[in-house]
Amino acid sequence: MSPGTRHVIVGSSAAGLSAAEAVRRADPDADIMMVSEDTWPYSRTLLAPYYLGGYISRSALRTRDRDFFSENRIHTFFGQRAEELDPRRQEIALSGGRRLAYDRLLVATGALPALPDVPGSHLAGIHGLRSLREARRIREELGAARRIVVLGGGLLSLELCLVFRDMDIEQITVLESESHLLPDKLDPEAAGMIERDVESIGPIHVMKGQRIQAALGTERVESVRLTNGQTLGCDLLMVATVVQPCDELVRAHLEPGHAGVRVDQRMRTRLPNVFAAGDVCESMDLTRDRTASNRNLFNAVVQGKIAGLNMAGIKRTYEGSLNVSMFRSMTTTGFSVGRVIADRPGDVQEIRQDRRRGVYRKLLLCRGRLVGAVGIGDDRFAGTLLSLIRKRATISELPKSFIDQPRFGRLIAATRRMQQGFAQPGTATRPLAVHPG
Repeated sequence: MSPGTRHVIVGSSAAGLSAAEAVRRADPDADIMMVSEDTWPYSRTLLAPYYLGGYISRSALRTRDRDFFSENRIHTFFGQRAEELDPRRQEIALSGGRRLAYDRLLVATGALPALPDVPGSHLAGIHGLRSLREARRIREELGAARRIVVLGGGLLSLELCLVFRDMDIEQITVLESESHLLPDKLDPEAAGMIERDVESIGPIHVMKGQRIQAALGTERVESVRLTNGQTLGCDLLMVATVVQPCDELVRAHLEPGHAGVRVDQRMRTRLPNVFAAGDVCESMDLTRDRTASNRNLFNAVVQGKIAGLNMAGIKRTYEGSLNVSMFRSMTTTGFSVGRVIADRPGDVQEIRQDRRRGVYRKLLLCRGRLVGAVGIGDDRFAGTLLSLIRKRATISELPKSFIDQPRFGRLIAATRRMQQGFAQPGTATRPLAVHPG
């Protein structure tokens, strides 16, 4: 790149920081500018349960120390919002009135929970945990809350239940519109194990197949009405459901109708010299053969690095994202990688379950290649499986040290036998196989 190439990065979370580091390593002479509505970079993934539950202090949320930006010669425009993009002039307008010209622009603005579009959504006491400022308000309101409704049955809901279980809460209700918890992470059987675990501790009740029809109250939410007509008392409504990309800066300039800003394998958008990375973008999914918004820290860091290198003129290809989740419930842990439902020609799956010990293990292959894995009650092999799925490994490529593990050895052996008979191209989906132990 030519001396003084101007790189503007909008967003100071994982993807933006990863991109800034990659640009600086690749181009020592680059002029790097970072814009963020936040006044300092912090981890949103630690807001629940750790900060909200009082387990860590505000300072522990910081993702980079105070010297990081000066040492890396990154000009910061924190506490300002990027409000307008002019692709023709290659500049953005900030909320403070300043305009920044760029040679390369990265949009790494993330995604946030969307408040429900129902009557009463303006009432006080409805929160989406979208920022540190909102987390501080929630902490202040928790002391007086006795009835909490959590909208959504995903990972954030589990984390919020971990916070609320140790508080003096009379009633905690989790509402999931689908037929089971974590519908994009787990199959119904594994989700049922998590649901039973969630309801085993404290006054937590899970209601499935329900949505909020209205929030009721005068100035503050006092109850919510569900689609089945039932009314639940509610002092605090936590929104942990649909996450929407913060794509306002580029939305008017790109093709509508997607779950995020679409990028190619070099993290480029359709706009010249405009890149995107992290939760705001939609990239190719390694196991689904289509684009998807797989929002997690692992994908954000890798995407940011790939984007930064390409912005600096070093061609790098992003192979694709994965649906990856590590989670903790009341008394157990779990993980999910890639696809979890056998619903395509060529899919085979094998499940081993020990109900007494609360252990569930599942491998999913498609035409001979590992495309998904689930583990409940035993997450020790999550990293290994993540690596193998990213490499599109076959069963024959699994390392001996992994196959010899007693907890997965029999599962892998059974899956290998199934692969020989059912994983040829064009074959039908293998029926569910469940075995004890």
